[in-house]
Amino acid sequence: MSETINLTKKQLQQLQQVELEILIEFDRICKKHNINYTLSAGTLLGAVRHDGFIPWDDDIDVNMTRKNYNKFIKVQKKELNKKKFYLDCIETNENCGMLYAKLKRKDSLYVEETSQREEAEQNIWIDIFPVDNITNNKFIQKMMCYRIYCLKIILMYKYGYIKTHDNKIIFNLVKLSSIFFSKEKLKKKLCKLVTKYNDIKTNYYAEYSSTYLGKQIMQKDIYNNYINHKFENKKFMITKNYDQYLTALYGDYMKLPPIEKQVGHHCVEKIKFPKEKQSHN
Repeated sequence: MSETINLTKKQLQQLQQVELEILIEFDRICKKHNINYTLSAGTLLGAVRHDGFIPWDDDIDVNMTRKNYNKFIKVQKKELNKKKFYLDCIETNENCGMLYAKLKRKDSLYVEETSQREEAEQNIWIDIFPVDNITNNKFIQKMMCYRIYCLKIILMYKYGYIKTHDNKIIFNLVKLSSIFFSKEKLKKKLCKLVTKYNDIKTNYYAEYSSTYLGKQIMQKDIYNNYINHKFENKKFMITKNYDQYLTALYGDYMKLPPIEKQVGHHCVEKIKFPKEKQSHN
């Protein structure tokens, strides 16, 4: 078993630059085809608080309504620069077990400690999360989110995205539960659940792939209006109601966390940058 590595400051900066390159390609396609999106989670926080990456952040997240998400998946088939990038999602890869998409950079490697996936599928990426309608009933909202969360963890285990869990009891339950589900039936069930309310008028969107369990349900006006905002000397789309979004996730989001929490989210075993971006460390 490989040991995790601590990225040097230079490696982290290189990683951020590759992710930024992927985001620029994503943004190019979206703006050409009038597809709305917003930087989200820590990426949106970085845009608002730092005009770029949170200095210690190691990934990029964007959110889109399901309609925009589906449109992007469709148009990228012709628009994406396939010499450098590819889209990894259920719609493009039958071996994908995620409910969202990853836009990845070819000729790169980013192997996480928790993953059992083939190295060929582990490239530097940005995450593209769809948001879907969810019922207005608060109790059913909670039940839906917890049900989907549990099934999602089982799916991720079956597809090799996770091989351990901080809570051994939960992990053992996941291993046991996985016996009773086939990959395809579980994937089909989850896709049906997350889109269940999309043909019904509701007041809320849910980002079912979110790690912020309980905080991923937002008023729809979050996704009604967008503005361009500076991020690493470029302009990208963010929700006009970013204050409402960031407050819901982080509370006093302009306050820096304590030093011990100023770390990235991912535990890395191997990393390799595209040839033209490699440099000696």
